[in-house]
Amino acid sequence: MGARNKPSYRVVVADTRSARDGAYIEKIGHYDPLTDPETVVIDEEKALKWLQHGAQPSEAVARLLSKLGITERLEADKGGHKLRRLVEYIARSIVTMPDAVVVESEESNPDNVIIKLQVAPEDRGRVIGKQGKVAQAMRTLLRVAAVREGVRVQLEIL
Repeated sequence: MGARNKPSYRVVVADTRSARDGAYIEKIGHYDPLTDPETVVIDEEKALKWLQHGAQPSEAVARLLSKLGITERLEADKGGHKLRRLVEYIARSIVTMPDAVVVESEESNPDNVIIKLQVAPEDRGRVIGKQGKVAQAMRTLLRVAAVREGVRVQLEIL
């Protein structure tokens, strides 16, 4: 993009197998180095979505993401987001009122995540299960997923 002696760049998500200037999956922003200060516009939600799905930014894009604080936000939400989605998925599949499921995550420190699960009062028995077996199974699955993310996790059922 740009013209002679007037560079501007698109920030895109592309498959590694496609050519450098070839087709891309999605445009997530743009960068203009000639303005004072430089113009960097990146859709943070799209960037986080692709990074959480395993996209690897180039060195230049990594610098731009760092400059905008997107990399820090990704690190801060290291395991909490995935673990929260896992708990929400399991809980919604068990209960009779999936719209009443509320999952919140709280990080006391970067390596410790507390996930709070709240369901409708009539669904608490389904989530806890006989003798707490369902809740114990959920905690076990969550612990295994947390090891992959490198964090410790606690599940509180409210």
